[in-house]
Amino acid sequence: MKINPDWWKTLFDETYLITDARSVCDDELTSREADMVELRLELQKSWPILDLCGGHGRHALELSSRGFEDVTVVDYSGFLIDRGRETAQSMGLDTKFIRKDARETGLSSGAFRAAIVMANRSFPKNSGPKE
Repeated sequence: MKINPDWWKTLFDETYLITDARSVCDDELTSREADMVELRLELQKSWPILDLCGGHGRHALELSSRGFEDVTVVDYSGFLIDRGRETAQSMGLDTKFIRKDARETGLSSGAFRAAIVMANRSFPKNSGPKE
């Protein structure tokens, strides 16, 4: 059996949000992951931040809701980008969503102070950052 190397171009749609809901639609998990990112990267509110392969922007939206001023999501899935834009608008957030291939975004290499690429793997509740 040969696997299409472009499998990822069609996988991330509304079904993905259902099949991976235990992690990609878990607000508590997203909050803990954003805590970890914020702490480990020592993010500043004014830094431009890129969420690469960010899907519907769960981490980007969480950071924006915490007062981060310049957060951008890049993802290939038109469905997820549209979902993220709608969510940002409904939350009154200025998070930017760009539909591009992560390998060729067209964005300036110096445009961001921090970049994150987050997985959708669940972690135990007690595995968050230690203060």
